[in-house]
Amino acid sequence: MKLLLLIISSFLIASYAQIYPADPLRSYRLGSISDPTSHDKMIEAHHSLHQPLDKSQVYWSFGGSTVCATRHIRLTPASQDKRGWLWNQYPLESENWEVEFKVEIQSRPHFGGDGMGFWLLAPELDPTFSNDPDFLSGPILGMRNDFQGVGVLIDVYDNDNRRNNPSVFVVHNPTRTPFTQDHDNDYESVMATASPEALPGVVNFHGFGKGNYKCVADIRNTGKPARILVKYLHKIVHVYVDNSDGMGYKYCLAVQLNATLKDYHIAFSANTGQVADAMDVLEVTTRYLAEADKEIDDSIFLHLENQAAASPHRTVASIFWFGIAVFGIALTLFTGNELWTFKTLVANKIDSVRVCQRLNQYLVLHYAAHGVLTVLLLVSGNWIAFGLNVWLVLWRVVEFYNKKHLFSPAQIGGLKGHATNMSFSLMSRLLIPFILYVVLEFYYLYRFLSL
Repeated sequence: MKLLLLIISSFLIASYAQIYPADPLRSYRLGSISDPTSHDKMIEAHHSLHQPLDKSQVYWSFGGSTVCATRHIRLTPASQDKRGWLWNQYPLESENWEVEFKVEIQSRPHFGGDGMGFWLLAPELDPTFSNDPDFLSGPILGMRNDFQGVGVLIDVYDNDNRRNNPSVFVVHNPTRTPFTQDHDNDYESVMATASPEALPGVVNFHGFGKGNYKCVADIRNTGKPARILVKYLHKIVHVYVDNSDGMGYKYCLAVQLNATLKDYHIAFSANTGQVADAMDVLEVTTRYLAEADKEIDDSIFLHLENQAAASPHRTVASIFWFGIAVFGIALTLFTGNELWTFKTLVANKIDSVRVCQRLNQYLVLHYAAHGVLTVLLLVSGNWIAFGLNVWLVLWRVVEFYNKKHLFSPAQIGGLKGHATNMSFSLMSRLLIPFILYVVLEFYYLYRFLSL
């Protein structure tokens, strides 16, 4: 019994790290290599906004329905048919850059809309040279449809009824040609969809392909602001979203534009339609990147997100197979102890009646425990393990039905009441289950350790 407790305790300790491994998202949250933000780069104050916003917005212009307050810049109120915009007066001085902004989209009704956009716009669209407060206002989520540049759009309202909003995607208009909005199809036909290509000296974009040009982001009516990070490096737009669920940034999309955005201006826009959300910009942080900077392998984020998605199921499965493995160890050690006891008693020529009494003491409990394990495997749908166990259960059920389940002195035999020979029948009843339990235990451990 002491050996049994020692082995089970050792197994519990050794298996703790398997069931509760080191959090795979720890470095993700703590800002290591898997954090896409370039914390080592200097913040460009003239492209940024921090509280108090009404004082730090000296480098910015705004118009339409936009209102600037201390803690937020509200592009649109939760009212119908509003359009607002925000424009940074200084052009970007680097071809490679990243902009991290914090937004909040909310309204009391369940349905809201329409959406907002983050823009890089050509200097010809500078509203400073116009007295029209609606100079930049238009139908492309608050932006005029003849924009020239790139937009990262957050489309809140589900116009096509595909239940995939709020969606985040990229649009690109290289000239002042009026842009087709395709609003009814949630801009599906006009999104930038070019997959990134592996560039010399840049890590391979493993995992990219069709379907990586947009994502669904749960950032509306969450009660907390969301963060969005847009990086433009080596002519590739990367977008990451943090919806304040405690898991940090998640990979959203990556598309190749091959566009020169130096000297373009940062801008924001938003609009509402028949349904409306209040859309606020709470913070903007801009950093310049260098051409020599290494590209982040976004497959890291895909891997972490897959692990996070599978984590609850994996934990449940680990706990299940851990329990089955412990159950199997107990049955194996118990049966091995029975076999050892039998051989010892026979070797010492103990009376066969006493031998059988010893073996029958926990026989029913043993069979019941094995039956419970087999039922658990059946209910959980583990057909291989169930199939390996069920024949032994059926054999024992038949023996119970025929009242032959108990060990009998007649099976041992012997001369003058002493056990001198072991019958094949008794040895088979002890040895076959023991061998089966050992084989099954390897299978249980394999299933447990492979999770």
